[in-house]
Amino acid sequence: MLGRLYKYLINPAIGYVVLRYVTYAISFLNALLLAKYLGGYNYGIYSFILMLIAYMSYSNFGINESLNTEYALNKNALQKTKEIWNTAWSLNIIITVFVAVLCFGGLILWPTIFHEYEFESYGLKLLLICSILNLGRIYITFYKLHGLLWKLNFQQLLPNIILLISALVLKYDISISVVLYILIITNGVTLFVFRWNLPEVPVFRISKFWSKILLRKGITLLMYNLSFYLLTLIASAMISYYFDILQFSCFSFSNSLVNGVIMAGGAFLFIFYPKMLYKMQGDKAQIKYNLLKIKQIYVSMMDTICLVSLFGIIIISYWYPQYHPEMITIYSSLILGKCINNATTGFSAYIISRGKEIYLTIFGFIGVGIVALGIYLLHLFGASLVYITLAVSAGSLIYTLLVLCYGGWLLEEHYSFRGVFVHLLGNGAWYTYIVILSFTIWFPYFWFIGLCFGLYLIFNFNRMLKTVRQGIKFVTNRESLTF
Repeated sequence: MLGRLYKYLINPAIGYVVLRYVTYAISFLNALLLAKYLGGYNYGIYSFILMLIAYMSYSNFGINESLNTEYALNKNALQKTKEIWNTAWSLNIIITVFVAVLCFGGLILWPTIFHEYEFESYGLKLLLICSILNLGRIYITFYKLHGLLWKLNFQQLLPNIILLISALVLKYDISISVVLYILIITNGVTLFVFRWNLPEVPVFRISKFWSKILLRKGITLLMYNLSFYLLTLIASAMISYYFDILQFSCFSFSNSLVNGVIMAGGAFLFIFYPKMLYKMQGDKAQIKYNLLKIKQIYVSMMDTICLVSLFGIIIISYWYPQYHPEMITIYSSLILGKCINNATTGFSAYIISRGKEIYLTIFGFIGVGIVALGIYLLHLFGASLVYITLAVSAGSLIYTLLVLCYGGWLLEEHYSFRGVFVHLLGNGAWYTYIVILSFTIWFPYFWFIGLCFGLYLIFNFNRMLKTVRQGIKFVTNRESLTF
């Protein structure tokens, strides 16, 4: 028994996932503490800063995303992977410096930009943070590809631990400026750690052949990732425009909690994604089997997590009377959109492996258009913030259906709409969607979610047990990170 436990603990995948969960727990606690100690107004400013960091994370033309894909697909060709790594690293430096200079010029020319969010007081600090983060992202991808995960844990843990300690010590004296200095120092340290003792030291060398591929695929993958992420980012931007800073603060706090829950499940997907891409090539029967396994293990697990998280949001809401009860329904409407999107996990990887990322980009921007139009119309007719956030779920549903339709057609060439809905609603997913939607609109009460989850356990216990066993078997396999 002890020997098996030790074997599990030294498994790199399990060690990474456990520490990743610890990081998410600390990050989740930080969100709770900062929302409490900064107050509604300053937390709204902090949320605006996080939104800008999210936008700036896509300013490197998706080089880290294309490195992830091309390196994984050419894993067995040593010379190619060296050229890909050198080119990606060099391009990332050039792009980061270029973007930093461009933004610095913008700050000089428009010093009063975003004045309502006091941007002039922290613009330069924020630019430095974004530049450091963009320089580090290329190393994150490299270490992930090689299964060297402890530095990734360090990169996640350090800023969150220092922020947690600062919040607990300073309490109501913590300020936006303090938070920004913490992010500058801790991310600077992690960038140094990434560069220290690097297994494959990069050379500033750009291959014309690979730079074209990396930039073309990077921009496509960037637009794909940005296009779906824009579902919540565009909602954040429009809500910050249409509503006052306190309501925006409530929305952002709810969205932070949603992201914390989703990222907890994403810890598995993060490290296994390169191998997932690698497994989406070859025999179609095997690909269909892999898609089924992803649905049975990852998607089912995430659906359950989303459902259980509703208990937590009810309890948390009572600690923040300035947000209660709106944050309960805002959270549940956002978690519904994330839950629906989980169904695309396997099919989106298959579409990327076939070099058809452009379709994901198109589908993403269709979803973004639906969200933007929905929010505009709902606001025009005076709808409350809760109903406006349901536009995110509507956009997510359209995006998901398009991905499943195209992915199924690409795989089978005659995929039916019935097959799409079976994949979307199968394994009890339909029940999860109905419960969360009912909870959002009609019954945001503890007794309702307790009753629904009890019925969920009764009718799905065996399937859930099988999912857990399959997940443990996969993660504890030491070959999970290898190609």
